[in-house]
Amino acid sequence: RRVDDAEKNFLKAIELDPKYVSGHRILSSFYLATGRPQLAERFLKAVADLSPEINGQLRLADYHIFYGKSGQGIALLKELAKRPEGLAPATIRLAARAYADGNRDEGHRLLKELLKQRPDHAPAHQMSGNFLFAENKPDEAIAEAKAAIQIDPRLVAAHYLMARVYLSQGNVPDAIGALKAVVQINPY
Repeated sequence: RRVDDAEKNFLKAIELDPKYVSGHRILSSFYLATGRPQLAERFLKAVADLSPEINGQLRLADYHIFYGKSGQGIALLKELAKRPEGLAPATIRLAARAYADGNRDEGHRLLKELLKQRPDHAPAHQMSGNFLFAENKPDEAIAEAKAAIQIDPRLVAAHYLMARVYLSQGNVPDAIGALKAVVQINPY
């Protein structure tokens, strides 16, 4: 009953103000959280169309990729990668998708290209480290994680990557040190 009431209230808010970006964002999250992704799409599209920020468009691309419309998602990411504010987040997603689809060379190529343009982009170094770790190249993975942390000491994913690599090598003390950094950055 409470879920139905919440849904009605969210829909009413959008009916009163169809350009209410937060309302569309809330409804898209609501439908995804309640296991009804097919209902979320139109609200994700509205956020992407109404919001000047790129995050709504990235979220729509992620939705398409995750829910079986990867062609649409990849096409949107390629368009977003042409924009200065979309270059890094879209390229990282494209690289991750290529890598996950078995095209490791393309995943690496996209990250190398991004890092040539933005050598100080910590998440790109961290993603490169993830790829290298998956390929059983722990020393190179650690180097990328350290590069990411040098740029952004608060990048939890890079510290976590270091912990995973150290654990895989049996280096428990350094793994614990990396995990302590994770907890200090994000204690919750």
